[in-house]
Amino acid sequence: MKKLSILFLLLISVSVQAQLNNLEDNTYWFRYSVNVLDSESIEGEDCLFIKGDTIINKINYKKLFYKDYYTDYYCSIREKDNKIYAVIPNYPYNGLEEILLYDFNVKVGDTIKSNATEGALSRLPVVESIDTIVLENNEKRKRFWLSYGGPWIEGIGHVYDLLFDVFEHPTNGIITELVCCRKNEVVYYKNHKLCEEDCCSMFGVGVSPIQIPENKVKIYTNSGKVKITFPDNKESKVLIVTDIIGNKKLETEQFTDNIYNLDLSGFKNGIYILTVKYKKYTDSYKIVR
Repeated sequence: MKKLSILFLLLISVSVQAQLNNLEDNTYWFRYSVNVLDSESIEGEDCLFIKGDTIINKINYKKLFYKDYYTDYYCSIREKDNKIYAVIPNYPYNGLEEILLYDFNVKVGDTIKSNATEGALSRLPVVESIDTIVLENNEKRKRFWLSYGGPWIEGIGHVYDLLFDVFEHPTNGIITELVCCRKNEVVYYKNHKLCEEDCCSMFGVGVSPIQIPENKVKIYTNSGKVKITFPDNKESKVLIVTDIIGNKKLETEQFTDNIYNLDLSGFKNGIYILTVKYKKYTDSYKIVR
């Protein structure tokens, strides 16, 4: 009976961890932009959230969006074996290769070997210590302290920003700080130093999930000729084509037609990113020339 009880408790622990780490729709990371040179005054606020699925290189991902006053596609992320990966459009010198964001399996002394090309993870940080914190819903999570970057909270991410450790950051005193992480109506994390009562409900998210327009854009390529069809809703938009390291190669005038033809025949063979910029959000697509 004692062995069965221990096994039952272990199964509960594994189940809770999997539930928290799985990336699901309506998971939100609310952030403040904080000026650490000015008594930590709040300069702005935004959030990241998961909504919808996509397939990249035959692998299933969840879509991560960015929202302040507008909503923009940010990147695609997935979780496997307690690790989190991301495909970030226009990420420097990376193309559309996925990046290891988090490995919650690491132990003290382990080196985190990510393929990030900038930020703390590009410096191969070492796990210096691991402790435990209690989340807002009374679950216990590991917290990882790194030689570069971090700290991470298991299943939540960096205490500054979900993608903080894969980017370089300006030294003007403005940093992002995670103030709340919420999945549906369950709050897992709060930064009590910064978080007021409504910090988990920015932009009306506490009232209803953010709605993303249904994407019915279709792209056809043939020897450098690209035909793009849009839903027949006369929404104004601009097309931007960049190479895989973010250099802008082409930008159209604003238009409302539901069919647009691009001529990339003068471009070198390779992978390009097509960004469709609408009034309130953007979409990004890969084009192979």
